[in-house]
Amino acid sequence: MAFFVMFGLVVAVARYSQYVGEIAYALVLFSAVVFVGTMLSFVVFWAKKCVDGRSVVWRILLSSVLWTTGWFNAYWLQNAPLHGDAVGRLRARVEQYGAIGAFFKAPPGEFQQVANQMIGAFLCLLMLVVFIALCLASISGVYIASYGRPRWFWLSLFWTNGWAVQLWVWVLAVGVGVVALFCTSGVAFDGGEALAKWFSTLIPTPTPTPTP
Repeated sequence: MAFFVMFGLVVAVARYSQYVGEIAYALVLFSAVVFVGTMLSFVVFWAKKCVDGRSVVWRILLSSVLWTTGWFNAYWLQNAPLHGDAVGRLRARVEQYGAIGAFFKAPPGEFQQVANQMIGAFLCLLMLVVFIALCLASISGVYIASYGRPRWFWLSLFWTNGWAVQLWVWVLAVGVGVVALFCTSGVAFDGGEALAKWFSTLIPTPTPTPTP
């Protein structure tokens, strides 16, 4: 089982290195959707005269942070401040040797860095999906409260996205976005390397027994 999991991970990272440009564009698109959805939500709130000052400021600030996080993640997928050339080098090896061959020929740390970026891209996409659902739930909730028509449409829209309005979901999404930034920027890789070295210093090395 572990062999198949490792094989799948190697193939996934190799494919990620080949399609990182398309993935970056997808994150930009999702970030734009969150931006437009947030602005549309507040237009609806204002038009329906159900705007609360503190909640508006809170949601604008939070949504601004999240779509900005999405854009940063998208840029760093191809231009990371740390180890930014790892994806390009792995992609060249994948094209030359295939997924498995590139894994064995990659220098130490290169595969792990690209894997971290792939995880960061997935986490960023997950964060943006949460806030798209939040925008849809907010808009549909306003129309339900104001008896908007068709009522069945707004009820079904809120029913499918209502989970996103809970506070713990917001907090979790922000945490996921922060972790995504650490992964795509290369900080997570360097931090993991430093932590591994620190742990290795805690393990005493056996002293060789002198031979008579």
